[in-house]
Amino acid sequence: MYMAAHESRQACGYVYGYTGSRNRVFGLVFGWVQPNDNPNGAYLAARRKLLDVSKIGKKWWHVYGCFTCVGQSTPKIRFFLQAHECTVATNNCSVSTKEIAEIHKGYSICLYKEAHTVQTRKKGREGERERAPPPNSLYSVEALFPEFGCGEFLCCVPKRESDQKGEKMVVLGIIVGLFVMLLACTGLLRWNELRYRKKGLPPGTMGWPLFGETTEFLKQGPSFMKAKRLRYGNLFKSHILGCPTVICMDPEVNRYILLSEGKGFVPGYPQSMLDILGKCNIAAVHGPTHKAMRGAMLGLVSPAMIRGQLLPKIDEFMREHVSNWHGKIIDIQYKTKEMALLSALKQIAGIEAGPLSDSLKAELFKLVLGTLSLPFNFPGTNYYQGFEARKKLVGMLKEIIEERRASNCPKNDMLDSLLTNDEISKAKLTDEQIIDLIIALIYSGYETVSTTSMMAVKYLLDHPNVLEELRREHLEIRKQKTTDCRISWEDYKSMRFTRAVIFETLRMATVVNGVLRKTTQDVEINGYVIPKDWRIYVYTREINYDPYLYHEPQAFNPWRWLDNNLESHHHFMLFGGGGRLCPGKELGTVEIALFLHHFITQYRWEEVGNNDIMKFPRVEAPNGLHIRVWEN
Repeated sequence: MYMAAHESRQACGYVYGYTGSRNRVFGLVFGWVQPNDNPNGAYLAARRKLLDVSKIGKKWWHVYGCFTCVGQSTPKIRFFLQAHECTVATNNCSVSTKEIAEIHKGYSICLYKEAHTVQTRKKGREGERERAPPPNSLYSVEALFPEFGCGEFLCCVPKRESDQKGEKMVVLGIIVGLFVMLLACTGLLRWNELRYRKKGLPPGTMGWPLFGETTEFLKQGPSFMKAKRLRYGNLFKSHILGCPTVICMDPEVNRYILLSEGKGFVPGYPQSMLDILGKCNIAAVHGPTHKAMRGAMLGLVSPAMIRGQLLPKIDEFMREHVSNWHGKIIDIQYKTKEMALLSALKQIAGIEAGPLSDSLKAELFKLVLGTLSLPFNFPGTNYYQGFEARKKLVGMLKEIIEERRASNCPKNDMLDSLLTNDEISKAKLTDEQIIDLIIALIYSGYETVSTTSMMAVKYLLDHPNVLEELRREHLEIRKQKTTDCRISWEDYKSMRFTRAVIFETLRMATVVNGVLRKTTQDVEINGYVIPKDWRIYVYTREINYDPYLYHEPQAFNPWRWLDNNLESHHHFMLFGGGGRLCPGKELGTVEIALFLHHFITQYRWEEVGNNDIMKFPRVEAPNGLHIRVWEN
């Protein structure tokens, strides 16, 4: 019941309001109070029937309200409603502090006629304004009582005994529901464990049906892996990224798996990646198709191609890309992503910065996010957006290929080599294979080159001694130049410390956490039997921090790559291994080296603001990595 008091005669006040629960209104209550005649009680007329509030108070009231009557000579009347009584007080009758202190539970709602504003009171204290109901609403007094010139009034929210019983039933229902849910969840977990309990499998847990332990894996990352390793050892089972998976953290076993291409193992990347990168993507195919695709890619990014065609283009692009950064605050994460993408487009199809590159860039950003998501094809999901981006990219690349075929002006880029089927590509590919190869070239270079470049800038700023040594090496190269400041192949090969910085950045940041393989038959590893069609996650991240391989592994120390021949060590897996060793390893190193050359010889920089770095499942700065740049 909602009630309010109105203007009274002879210290009497009209009482009106609504009957109903806190949120719904069922009927109108009106009547009057007579404080002088009945100082310890009050009567209400509900639908013209008198009700004794003092009799029903024990059952209904759990809140209190203050009812103000406004009149020229009328004293203010206060209406206190408590759990056990209803008291009316005039100026000559007050309520003790103890009684007010005992008031508890519930809210009072205060309406002001002038602004139709709602306020809340809880336990006698005024709260903040919540909402302003529109005129003529259920809260509008003018609409209900136009004949009354009422002023300020306060409504009170009642609580019936039936409401209390209902609330108890609701609480009981919630408790029972939670208990049933707990039993169901326990049963599902148990069922999923029994489902994958086969003889010969490594120890481990499988998590929930369908989702497995993907959420824990993506959120906890390295901590998840370390906890599993401590409990089960270097080889354990799990269910991540939608597939039952055996995770291997043993360097020797990992090397064996990578070298056993075609001997029970094939690429086993997530379905989202396969769908978005294409069925002819080099990471997805195997056998003769993989051999043809890999041969074509190796021809495009071979040392001879880099030296003769690609390096001059990369050098020119990097010089231009960093030329206007002086005096600016830039997001180096965005700039390196843009750099890697535009550099790849220029090398592959001769596409310069402009409307076409902007369109390609927007779709490629969506594509990259889509490959790192679960394959739920619903509008709004990263997978859906990535798949739609692929469709648009395929359409744009088809147009570029058709225009190139119709043109008689060769551009001497990768696309020309693929379309002419010359000795460089060494294979005749279909248009579908060419498109998937181009997408793979852009995708693989984009993620590793951009992230490694960004993290190199971060590590160099945090380690001034490394920065000074690197700057010294590049200034020495520039001193040897006269009028021609272009970087040659010989200059690049002399950047030994630069190469060490790049490898140490790759190790510390761990841009690539591992690779996935799929079993084509039951495979025995370390005494365990891995069933057919299971995934094996060759987790190489922990190798990067192995104290037996790297002294003080948590320290950023590029000199380790000069003193020790780590690059040829059989546990060196920064670029994969075996028949799947990254074909663009040298090209990516050249791009990062030339970016660092032009950046550190022209500029100094400092970080601006707080820039958090997230290193799993991918290395990124969620809010960007902002730096202030000025010339040397």
